[in-house]
Amino acid sequence: VLYEVDYRHMLPSPETLSAQGELATAQGTAGIYVVGGYTRHYDSQETAVTAARLVAEKLGTGHPDRLAVLADPAA
Repeated sequence: VLYEVDYRHMLPSPETLSAQGELATAQGTAGIYVVGGYTRHYDSQETAVTAARLVAEKLGTGHPDRLAVLADPAA
């Protein structure tokens, strides 16, 4: 074994789900966006990418085809 990593993921609770809903409503206020796995219901690498893609779409950045690939790798 050359390297080991332990990951800890958020455990959803009523409080965290409520906070995520509040954050979703506040996204973009004063031009501030937050991305990452904790902004979605399930904390994982995939949800972090989804969160980033959603913000990129709101900002109007990136090439539409590239964002489509993030939404559906088969695209």
